Amino acid sequence: MFYDEDTMSRPLGVAFIAPSVTTYVNLNPGYRVYYVDGDYPGSSRLVLDHETYILNLTKVNHSPGAPLSPEQNPKWTLLYRATEAYGLSTLFPSDYDKLMQAFINDDRVFQRFWYFRHKGHVSSPCKETCKTSLLCFLRSGRYDELEQCDLLNGFKGNMVRAARKTLC
Repeated sequence: MFYDEDTMSRPLGVAFIAPSVTTYVNLNPGYRVYYVDGDYPGSSRLVLDHETYILNLTKVNHSPGAPLSPEQNPKWTLLYRATEAYGLSTLFPSDYDKLMQAFINDDRVFQRFWYFRHKGHVSSPCKETCKTSLLCFLRSGRYDELEQCDLLNGFKGNMVRAARKTLC
């Protein structure tokens, strides 16, 4: 998220980062299709929605014949459509700001995000320092805004120190 620099409260933009097709330990490959307010006079050119697709490696690697003969045409499946998964009408900055508030106030919504972020791989829940750090990183479009996020959320610099020690 990007917010106005004066108050850090008015949402201005969203940086979308697509999943990687590269496989890592415990991560499925994924790709994303974006739906953009398009090519007409006066269009906003903002992202309206996106769909994330994954290739479930566990399923593919346990198919008949695996591992000696890989599945010839593995099926990519829709993991989620953002507006449906989060109950949003669009993905405009104001909608994403509301989603950030939902992440803070409703841990089930945040843990769903955590699952999607790991491309459908079941992992440990993200709690406490993990969640707080990630929320601040999501709300800070620049590294130097991390302190501002920390102060706005009432952590008095403690979260920044913990996050840098843990993540950096």
